[in-house]
Amino acid sequence: MTFYRTLFCLFACAIFAACQGKKEIPSASEAPSYTDSVIVRIFGSDTGLFRGVSLGMTLPQVKTLQKGKPEEEEEDYLSYSFGFKDTLQGNYYYNFEEGLDEIGIDIYREKQKECNWIFDRLKTYFTKKYGPFRSENRLLIWHVNNQGKEGAEVTLADESLDYGYGKLTVTIFP
Repeated sequence: MTFYRTLFCLFACAIFAACQGKKEIPSASEAPSYTDSVIVRIFGSDTGLFRGVSLGMTLPQVKTLQKGKPEEEEEDYLSYSFGFKDTLQGNYYYNFEEGLDEIGIDIYREKQKECNWIFDRLKTYFTKKYGPFRSENRLLIWHVNNQGKEGAEVTLADESLDYGYGKLTVTIFP
């Protein structure tokens, strides 16, 4: 009787596993789909480097992809901000010199001394999207191959100690 139970359990497990389908692990070069609400709110889109934008785009192209009116707009600069229901806030900017050449994102929480929880989420997001990082001078750095002639770098820094409150900075440049 035990033999038949074991055989039945093995058969049921095999059927269950076959019905699950094959789950492929995305390669580092593929943009992962993501559902983390904080990351979605910050990045807005999983395409491009940030909010659907890639290096080299023109100011009008970038402006078209953004929601809302910029807080600051100059001939070679756009700046926007975002906020959450709690104290988490941020701003981001685009610098242009013969096309988009820098994206900066500041995320801060002035009523908290650190932002470790979001630092870890960003680290996970970038690692899934771009692959392994390297550390240099308190920065985590990811290389993105498919941007411009030589690729781009994405840096993540926790500047909380310098500011006395939770503050993270992401910079994207060639």
